[in-house]
This record gives sequence, C-alpha cells and structure tokens, in this order.
Amino acid sequence: MPKPCFNALPEEKRQRVMSSARREFIEYGYQRSSIRRIMLNANASVGSFYQYFDDKFDLVNTLCADFFDKYKPRYYLSSQFWYERPDEEVECTEEEEKFFYDTVQSFPSDVQLRLYFESTMGDYLTDAEKQVKRLWNEGKLRQSVDPDFAAFLLTRGQYLVSMYAHQKDLDTIEKRRPFYQMLEEVLMHGLIVDD
Repeated sequence: MPKPCFNALPEEKRQRVMSSARREFIEYGYQRSSIRRIMLNANASVGSFYQYFDDKFDLVNTLCADFFDKYKPRYYLSSQFWYERPDEEVECTEEEEKFFYDTVQSFPSDVQLRLYFESTMGDYLTDAEKQVKRLWNEGKLRQSVDPDFAAFLLTRGQYLVSMYAHQKDLDTIEKRRPFYQMLEEVLMHGLIVDD
C-alpha cells in the first residue's frame, strides 16, 4: 500500500500519478511498464516514486485498492449471488475499467497470484468467504457442506479462471465473464438448497 507521503499529497497530484500509472500499465503491461514514464507523465519527480511506493507491485496494489474502494458494489454485481443491487451504482471511468478488468488480468501469473492472495484482491476474497459463510448460516447452503471449504473452492476458482483466461487470450471482461459464471454455476448448483 502507498506510503504516508503519498496519502499526504494533494488529491489532484495523487490522481495524476494514479491515472498516469493506469495508462502506462494499459499500454505497456506490467513487465514493460516504466516507473520513469509514469512519473514524468504525471508531472512528478521520478525520484519521488520511492517516497510514495515500495515498488511497481505496490503501485499496482494501490490502483486495485482504489478501484475496490470506489466500485466494490459494482464489482460484486458480476455475481448476483453475493449482494443486493445498491440503490445507486457508481460508474467507473473507461480508463479504470480497462485497467482493472482487462490489463490486470493480463499481468504475469506471479503478479496476479500476489494480487489475489497477498494484497487488495485478497480482501475481496476474504469478503467472498464471509458471504459463503453468511449463506451457510442462513441455511441457504446444504448443511453437509463445510463453508470454509466452499469459500476456498470459490475464491481459488476465480483465480484459476483468471489464469485460464490469460492462457486462452480472453483479453476482455466480456470474454471472461461466462467462465466466472460457469465456475459459480458448477460450484453453486451442488451447494444451494432448492426452494
């Protein structure tokens, strides 16, 4: 996560750095992206990067955290199973959407693995685990199912779908969404109690 120095910046400067980073990752991917270009395009000192972030991964994690903080309800709506639709959805910008749904999914598997299980997206997975346990406690899942194991399968399955999509060059969320839905269908039809 960003260092306190980054959070102390004026909002406009923070957003310039974040937007420049998203554009850089969209255009160049993770491995070919340049911290120097990010900072120069943000009209910020190249040397100040390490006052703000530990490394490139820390910056990506910050971008993902920013996305989740703003759009978590919208993200969860990719699965109607988890949450009720909020009264008012916040729309993300085209740049934010392309970064999160397309670009991050194309990052190398070791980077995605860290994002899914060691950082911000790990928080999403923890929330998903809580939702599976909530459904189990409400009697909506078969009582013979261990909720921890069901949550483990669902969350790890989402990572595997991401890896499958990367392998098959499914480079947009529209191409990947059916596979996330298929995962959910495969897992949940055996778990959900019939009405």
